[in-house]
Amino acid sequence: MNRQDAIEAVAQAYCTDENSRKVMDSTLAQTTVDNIMQRVTSEAFEVLKQAMIDDNPSKPGSLAHSWHCNIAMMCHDAIRAAESMEPDCLAHEDAHEVGNDAASRFMKLCFDVETSA
Repeated sequence: MNRQDAIEAVAQAYCTDENSRKVMDSTLAQTTVDNIMQRVTSEAFEVLKQAMIDDNPSKPGSLAHSWHCNIAMMCHDAIRAAESMEPDCLAHEDAHEVGNDAASRFMKLCFDVETSA
């Protein structure tokens, strides 16, 4: 559910026979939407986290492993781009190692899974 869908759902509550004569309190409606969106986001994150845990995170090709690899590659690319501005910053192998370490830390912090390249 996106924010607009949540706003429409709250507004539709005022379109029922029971509520049609009530005036919508826009502050209350916005707070309700904010609460719905917070719950939806939290639940989605928990579903993703559990999927990563259940999918054997240390196994190549798993959901967690593919996230790890993408994060590591972004770190590696950022290091290599920085090196183009400042030559001899880090060797390719060192950038690769730093990228994988950063990805492992991110995956553990966000999803409580152990990953490696």
